[in-house]
Amino acid sequence: MESPTKEVMAWRWVPSILADRKSKKNGVLAEPGDRSIEELELERDSMLIELLATRAKGEKAEQTAAAAAGTAARTK
Repeated sequence: MESPTKEVMAWRWVPSILADRKSKKNGVLAEPGDRSIEELELERDSMLIELLATRAKGEKAEQTAAAAAGTAARTK
């Protein structure tokens, strides 16, 4: 049989968990501020485009490095 103390100890954490949820909820609600849905969509889309451009740049650099390594290996 489990000790009743263990159950009591578990319940001690409930208020802090609920407070944490409330603070996260308030943060999520405050994040957009007074921006409209359209403004938030534009911001999201521009970030995604920037992310895709950065990824493409990294892939191109990787391909260039691989091609240079292949050329260097063939010339030896």
